[in-house]
Amino acid sequence: MQLKCLTMVLLWQVFVTPPHFAFAAKAEEDVNFKEFINDVEHLVLDTENEALRLSISIYQGLANAMTPQLRQAAAPLMESYVEMVRHALANNSSYGEKRILLRHFRINNWKLERLRMKLAPEMPKFQFEVISQEFYFSGLNTTKFDNIYLRFMHQFQRASEKLWNCLSEDVVEHQQEMLEILDEISEEKNLAEKDKLYDEFIETFLFKTEKDRLETRELE
Repeated sequence: MQLKCLTMVLLWQVFVTPPHFAFAAKAEEDVNFKEFINDVEHLVLDTENEALRLSISIYQGLANAMTPQLRQAAAPLMESYVEMVRHALANNSSYGEKRILLRHFRINNWKLERLRMKLAPEMPKFQFEVISQEFYFSGLNTTKFDNIYLRFMHQFQRASEKLWNCLSEDVVEHQQEMLEILDEISEEKNLAEKDKLYDEFIETFLFKTEKDRLETRELE
């Protein structure tokens, strides 16, 4: 629905809108787009920070529950990760750097589970995914990570709606790609597919420094 409206708006702009009005509208809408990008960049970074802080808390609780032998074997892996996360949070590291740390968290969890199976098989299985399968495929937020992601989704949607509400009939044509992706995100019901669209949006429109572009490509 929004995409159809966008097409009509673009046609109106090209054939009807006087040039001086179009220029003024473009300047105003550029401000709206820049504000939207800034808000979403902060939202993404805040979400990453919250997830990283939670990962430290999980490791601290996990260490307390481990047997002495397992704790000793897992300590180098966990302590190295916690140190990297604290450094990233203290030094305002980039989006790409923080995303790499969350990927390390997922990899570490697999390694910790292997250690548990070897050294403490009597302990319950370690299950602490960044996003649970229940949330992806059933929409059930069963973990703290799920709740963080759910808040991100709601705040992203509010920011998108705020941008749409600011658009006039003179919306600029060069922003069509962004608006199409936002429309796809809004309409997508499958959470796994929606997550891919978030990644596409972030890679295409956010954190447009050369350093972050390179880091984002490395994660693909």
